[in-house]
Amino acid sequence: DAIIFSILLWSFPMYTLSSKGQNLFCRLIGAKPIERLDHRELVTQPIENIIKNARARGLNLPKNVEIHLIKHELPIAYAVGMNRIVVSESLLGEPDYLESKIMFELNRIHNQSPNVLLLVIGSNIILVLLCLIVIGVSAINKNYGDSRKSFWTGSSQRRDGAILFYT
Repeated sequence: DAIIFSILLWSFPMYTLSSKGQNLFCRLIGAKPIERLDHRELVTQPIENIIKNARARGLNLPKNVEIHLIKHELPIAYAVGMNRIVVSESLLGEPDYLESKIMFELNRIHNQSPNVLLLVIGSNIILVLLCLIVIGVSAINKNYGDSRKSFWTGSSQRRDGAILFYT
């Protein structure tokens, strides 16, 4: 069991850095690729200029840095994986803050240290799903109260308490 658990712990960060893992996190937080033409002009062009300046300053960045947009009231940007940046719509309204925040996230990509918050969110989701599976399996296979009465037949105080616990 410990070997399987350690393999899962080792493979999870590898998955989060893959393209599918980055897509999963973008979907989890509600970030979408920029599709509208007016958003492409307002968002993509300034950020691509910042990326071009960052490369000129010596940052080693991938050729295809994707920009995703999220609706959020706080001006935020996140480096998701090694080639995606998530930008909030409210950050676009503050051009002075935009460049510094994007440069910070580009430095994360350059240093190969994407945002840890997304790893924590993903690991918590996996942990909750595993706990729900364990609770579900134990609820089906466990007998409560009198050993002749299962969870599904008969009635006992222990069964009623177990139903409250699992709920």
